[in-house]
Amino acid sequence: MSHSKFKDNFPNTLWSALSRGALLKCPRCSQGRLFQSYLKPVHNCSNCDKKWDTVRADLAPAWASMTLSAHVIVVVYHFFFFDAPIANWITTSALIAIAALISLLSLPSFKGLFMALVWWNRMEAQQG
Repeated sequence: MSHSKFKDNFPNTLWSALSRGALLKCPRCSQGRLFQSYLKPVHNCSNCDKKWDTVRADLAPAWASMTLSAHVIVVVYHFFFFDAPIANWITTSALIAIAALISLLSLPSFKGLFMALVWWNRMEAQQG
């Protein structure tokens, strides 16, 4: 493994590391994938060999995903469903579907972001 190639891609700022994680790329080198499936981290990065399966994001991604979906749902409800002549069960079903879709789509990006944050702050050694 060439270390000079790796050093060229090392993030200079926290924002760079977080954006790499949110894009589901290795926050360290930005070349390898961060997940092998939906939310399962790769064992090692295919480019820089960083071990990612020990870096935990715990419940922060779920919290952020639900917070985002709740804020979107409030806006959608207020502007589209508040005075609409639609049955309550249809409104509720639509809002639940929208919230679930937003949560499921944003969860991997939030997990990558929080894994990058844990790595950047060197907190992985503190995790039990």
